Amino acid sequence: MEDRWTTIFSKRVPAFSAESSANKPYIETLDELPNDCDDHTSVQYFEGTGEENAEEGDPVESDEEGDVVRTFMRIGHESEVCLPQAEKVVDFCKGCPGASLDALRAGNSIPELSPVALVDEQGHNGSRKASGALNPRELYWRRKRARFKSHSSKISIPTLLRPIGEEVRSDGQKLEIALCGKAGDGEPDAEQQTNFVSNLDPWSINALIGTAPHMEVAHLQKTLYRHLLFEPYIVLDINMEGLPMYHLNFNLPYFALRSSKTPRKDERMYSDKDALRHFYDVSFLNGKKDPDTSSFLYEAQISCTVSGIDDEIWTGYFFIDTYFNPESKGEAVRSYDQDSLAERGTRVDPFTQGHHEVDRNTTTRNPREYFLTVLRFRLQQVTNEWTKVVEMFIKRCRQQELTLLSTSSKHPSIESQKSVIRAKCLSKKLLLAISDTITCIEEFCEEPLIKNFRSVDSRPPLHPIKLNMKELKRLRQKLEEQNDHWTNFTNAVEVGLAMQMMQVAKLSVTVVLCISPVGLGVSIFSMEKEVMPFVPRNFTSLLCTIAVLGALALVALVVQSNWFLHLVSTSNPSKYFFWYRNASLPDFKLLTRHDQLKLGKLLQADEENGPTLPYHRETRSLGTMVLRPNVSNDTHNVRTELSGSAGLHCPGEQSNYSGISKTSPFTPSDSSQ
Repeated sequence: MEDRWTTIFSKRVPAFSAESSANKPYIETLDELPNDCDDHTSVQYFEGTGEENAEEGDPVESDEEGDVVRTFMRIGHESEVCLPQAEKVVDFCKGCPGASLDALRAGNSIPELSPVALVDEQGHNGSRKASGALNPRELYWRRKRARFKSHSSKISIPTLLRPIGEEVRSDGQKLEIALCGKAGDGEPDAEQQTNFVSNLDPWSINALIGTAPHMEVAHLQKTLYRHLLFEPYIVLDINMEGLPMYHLNFNLPYFALRSSKTPRKDERMYSDKDALRHFYDVSFLNGKKDPDTSSFLYEAQISCTVSGIDDEIWTGYFFIDTYFNPESKGEAVRSYDQDSLAERGTRVDPFTQGHHEVDRNTTTRNPREYFLTVLRFRLQQVTNEWTKVVEMFIKRCRQQELTLLSTSSKHPSIESQKSVIRAKCLSKKLLLAISDTITCIEEFCEEPLIKNFRSVDSRPPLHPIKLNMKELKRLRQKLEEQNDHWTNFTNAVEVGLAMQMMQVAKLSVTVVLCISPVGLGVSIFSMEKEVMPFVPRNFTSLLCTIAVLGALALVALVVQSNWFLHLVSTSNPSKYFFWYRNASLPDFKLLTRHDQLKLGKLLQADEENGPTLPYHRETRSLGTMVLRPNVSNDTHNVRTELSGSAGLHCPGEQSNYSGISKTSPFTPSDSSQ
């Protein structure tokens, strides 16, 4: 049974329509840009190509002379419309002031550019010569070559049949002659073109937009914008306006764990000097720091787009971040170029991470099957990176927890609290990222044109993709468990720090109460005699005054002691609550197991015989009982928690009871849910 895709795209578009759409860079049709080649001075529109009304979709004038990126990104949009997508790409390109299309064309006074791209072109009549590793300028001139033969052109350039060599690259004039113009008589049509670009930068963007034909403009706009975002996105889109076109796109963000002495920062910047991709130092999870090696989490993204007008004529773009890998490792274009097996008539396909080889004698590939194949291998790569990150994170978190629990100190330090909080924040960030990726994959797999698709050999192409999705779900579950665990552990650390603060506060009060009687006594006897004439001014009177003041201070200390509160709570637990509401510095670990049982019976009787206490009981999981005030106004906004083994605790919410004025930073009762 044929699906909608087969009905629309199985028929081949006439050759002259494909030629008119793919041979001319659309940016060259704009008035503000000069044409490079004399034979490209005019644009021909053919019936049925969707370009006959191109004037309606012409881009708006750029507000800055020569701002080609903004002009390209606004093609098809009205000038008055705010277009955040365009502004984001423009802002990124402004991060490299010297990068421009004019500079790529001229080749003068531009910095030395490293190879970042590979271009592969093939069709029914075979493949064109391999491009080799290209820098952005070489990428521009390579893509300037016409993809389809012009039957009206008599130009024949034999050098088109040879790959770009060192002698051609060394001279800009020779490079332009070799790469620009019509296809040679002996060169096959490039019905399928794939463009692999690593570490997409402003130079590469200018090379791509300066050579994109009209039928690729809208798809390239979306691809560039989506790649700059660090967000997952997978879509199949069919546009039936004008010439029917399809657009398959995936964006897979992930975190790459790498170890090095210093971080490998992303040199690509926005105009405000903010890096395109960020990194996170996770060495704090190692416990003892190694001065020679640190661990870093790097943001990275893989983006792929396949778009075309039928099953035989399509274009692929592939962008990948490799800045965090050493030049000798990773997916460097030089490595793919060297690994190509030219002597066997095949070359490595970088889209599939080298798992597939491109046979120069093979006919065209099905775009849907090819896209799903690329998604399969790249999703496997992303899953492997996620597995490495999650396993490291869980292992280090357990080590960190053991370190904190086995410390000789009774209470955790401030540094321990910082480490726990950082681990919790990182866990939450990883969990959100992997959850968004899983959601996008699930939605894409339910797309009817993908769900019901079968490859040439009748294999379900979604099966390996779903297996990777299951693995990602397993990793997500681990992160969820670890995140919940860190939430409880964070609360425990905060409780310990809060207890430390309370002990320091009690010590301060004790010191003040011990010193104050002496200070007050000396102050009294330092006053004029006329102020207190009835007090004899001798040493005995001074000692007696200090003794009286000391006795009052001792009473204050006894009232705040555990012994006094325990005495009150033992006689009647309800009196304890009355005392608690009026205490200034309560200690919450007061009730023994006997007292807890006694209080539990009292609460049970209170529920059976009517309310006699100002509290009611709520039972939670793990046998935890939470006492809440019966009155819901602000003057009873205090909760106490009873646990069978831990004693009585206070969750530390702000209290308006007399004498209690500070808010504790922890809420154990919430963590027990």
